[in-house]
Amino acid sequence: MKKTYFLLLPLFFAFGCLGEDCDGVSCLGQPIIAIELIQNNTNVLEEAIFILDEIALEGENTETFELTIAAIEFLDDANQVSTKTVLFISNSDWEPIQYDLNLELASDFSVPITTDIGLSQGDCCGGIPLLESLAIDGEAIPENELYNVHLVELN
Repeated sequence: MKKTYFLLLPLFFAFGCLGEDCDGVSCLGQPIIAIELIQNNTNVLEEAIFILDEIALEGENTETFELTIAAIEFLDDANQVSTKTVLFISNSDWEPIQYDLNLELASDFSVPITTDIGLSQGDCCGGIPLLESLAIDGEAIPENELYNVHLVELN
């Protein structure tokens, strides 16, 4: 009888801990779309050609979207730290649907943005909105570049 308990004890520990221990797990945050706006080789945000008050996001369910302009640092092709000013599009309440949006720059430009949002899977980080696909101005963004800064040429 003692041998049976001895054999069952390791099985209890092995199967008793099947649920993931989520302590120390870092989950992804909400998706943020970053766009650099260029016209005639000039970043229109850095040069204040367009300011935040002149930029709007149009489409259905845009009340929870937030637009911000910020300078970010990155490593350029020469491995030097550079700065660029980009527009961030975020949403505090992403739903797992397709969003068809238009980025309006004053009355001068309209940039169509289509994005599909899904939900992450898993015990610890399940249910977090994920950017599954993105098209800006009709151009599909490759999956491995979804969370990069996207260059938009204004014509």
